[in-house]
Amino acid sequence: MGPVPDPANGRNRVAHALIFTACYSRHCFVWLTFRQTTEAVIDGFEAAWAFFAGVLRVVIPDNMSPIVIEAGAYEPRFTDAFAEYSHARGFVIDAARVRTPTDKPRVERTVPNVRGNLFAEEALTDLADARRRTEHWCREVVGMPVHGRPTRRPRCNGTATSR
Repeated sequence: MGPVPDPANGRNRVAHALIFTACYSRHCFVWLTFRQTTEAVIDGFEAAWAFFAGVLRVVIPDNMSPIVIEAGAYEPRFTDAFAEYSHARGFVIDAARVRTPTDKPRVERTVPNVRGNLFAEEALTDLADARRRTEHWCREVVGMPVHGRPTRRPRCNGTATSR
């Protein structure tokens, strides 16, 4: 995503974005983090579940190392911690195939928009500030697109279940 100030060391650090897109409604949530560890990814998932007010039934993650140990076309191997987390929260992991963007088109279409428009010419103070602005952006700007025919913003539309 780019540099975000880190008051802990007084320098800018690169922020990574976890992008969650509900397939049916295209409702999206972005979680920024400085680290790509299993713990940081699970923190992002918890923030997404709070944002969506429920847990998505199926998650199609890219083959990132905090989630996937070995990518396989038919039987990918997941990290024990993330597999236990998915079982505890009640969602199925359906990992995307390697180098197959058609497995995750709704998210792939969102990446350039997030990169280019999320913090367009804004001065950030720290990661917490960036996360607050990101949630506002997801809730009010692009995460809740107005759908053409019914001209309404999506709600979870049955894509999330409460836990």
